[in-house]
Amino acid sequence: KTMNADIKVANLDCQYEIEEEIDVSTLNYLSTNYGNSILNLVNKQGVDVTNVESVYFVDTRKTKSGNAENIALFKGTDGNAIKAWTNGNNLYIGSKGTTYPGPSMSFAFQNTINLNVLDMNNVNTSNVTNMERMFSNTCRNSTDFTLNLGNHFNTSNVKDMSDMFDNTGYSSTVFTLNLGNEFNTAKVTNMYSMF
Repeated sequence: KTMNADIKVANLDCQYEIEEEIDVSTLNYLSTNYGNSILNLVNKQGVDVTNVESVYFVDTRKTKSGNAENIALFKGTDGNAIKAWTNGNNLYIGSKGTTYPGPSMSFAFQNTINLNVLDMNNVNTSNVTNMERMFSNTCRNSTDFTLNLGNHFNTSNVKDMSDMFDNTGYSSTVFTLNLGNEFNTAKVTNMYSMF
């Protein structure tokens, strides 16, 4: 039996094995606030984000971290582990299936001025209540910027969207914003300077 287990482990995808061994209870939520953007939180765990130009939220069953030297680990509001790693100028953030950050995403991407692409198609924000300054000053130095919130960017529980898109894509000659079909402002009480 041990021999079969060794063979089985040797043939398993290493990424899957690592995910299964993560004790999620010891991890902090992927929750942001002033001074703790997503890039800052990832960098604090040893992942170099200095040259990141694109951010992609992915399903880790489909997109693997491969040879990433450092991987940042967080807990999602759904109880699953969230991993973040870089490959070239790309930052990948993902979980098995859809990624559930929160409960706060305030200042999540504020002042990430050199991004060209921010693809949040694989993010479910249904547990997030605060999106203050979430994209403020994002991609300010980019001439061609795409912000894709995708079809799971659920804002049904968000109360604060103040300054959410303030100066987003400020210098872009081409700025594409896809709000998706889950953008809901029914519970929002603060939209001050949202755009």
